[in-house]
Formats: sequence, structure tokens, C-alpha cells
Amino acid sequence: MTFYPKVLFATNLKEHSLSLGHRAKDLAEKLNAQLILVHVVALPLLYRWQPKLTQVRQQKLTQAVAPNFEQLRVALDLAPTDAYLIVGEPQSQILHMTAQLNIDLLILGKNDGSAKALGSTLQHVLQKAQCDVLSFSHKNAQNNQATPAVTPPLSGSVHGTPQAVKRGPHLTLRANKVPFNAQERSEEEQK
Repeated sequence: MTFYPKVLFATNLKEHSLSLGHRAKDLAEKLNAQLILVHVVALPLLYRWQPKLTQVRQQKLTQAVAPNFEQLRVALDLAPTDAYLIVGEPQSQILHMTAQLNIDLLILGKNDGSAKALGSTLQHVLQKAQCDVLSFSHKNAQNNQATPAVTPPLSGSVHGTPQAVKRGPHLTLRANKVPFNAQERSEEEQK
């Protein structure tokens, strides 16, 4: 009898995702459990209120993230049927996936080094999840698991694009170090 037959690893595809994924896989193997991978592509708030832009941006973000997600899936040696790349609000979609797939243990990474002890997604999931939740710290992630000598780096930003995404009061920079300006939009997005 397995205590946790199904384990869901929800990743944000940031720089520590590969090492955290290996830790989740090691735990699932020790528990003799099925490991399922999920990444939720979150649309920036700007696009949520403009339906015309939402579909175009949704497709672009999903296409940009798909190679990184596939790279992680292959690195963790998971079947395509055990990996889900979905679009929506991360907090609600992660909870929806845990219910839909009858997940017994949910694994998330913790935002180490941030001003908040826990990220908003982790806080929400801890409060609302109907299953057990395990949070891995990014600190010592490289030291606590056995990764191959050469691990492929996951490229791109949170959404797989070089452009910054404004989340709350924080502003990240584009690859060319120019701050994000909400006035700058492509012609396709302005229509």
C-alpha cells in the first residue's frame, strides 16, 4: 500500500525547476508513486481584461514556454501523459488539477530570498488544497539531490520570453536591460 500513490509537482519553470524536479522525482520513487508534472502559463493582468489580446498572447506564451516544459519533462523521464502545460491563474489551476487527477501529495517550490516568506501561490494552495502539500526550498536544491553531471539549463524567463512581466510592485528588466513600459506593445497586440 502506497501512502501517496499520486504526486503532482507544480513548477514555475524558473532556474531551480530542474533540481527541484529531480528532488520530486526521487521522493516519488521512494514512495513508489506516480509523478505528474504541471506548469500553469499565467497571463499578465493587462491581457485578462482584453479578450482580443488574450487569445493571441495566450498562444504566444504557451508556444514560448513549451520547449522549456518539454525539456524538463524529458529530463525527469516522464511520459507525455504525465505532464500538463495549461493556461490560467496558477493558484486556481493547480488546485483544479489536484482535484481532477485525485492527487495525494502536491509539491511546490518556495520563493527563497524574497521579501515574503512564502509566495502568493504557495500561500493560497496551502490554505485551499484538499491534499497534503510539500514545499521544497530552492536553497540547497543543488546539494540535496543527485543530478546528472551535465544538466541542460532551462532558458528564458518565467513565461519563456525575454520580455519582463510586471507582477505587483516589482518590475523586472528585459534582456536588453530596458525597463518594461506598458506603452510599448506590438502592432498586433494594439488591435
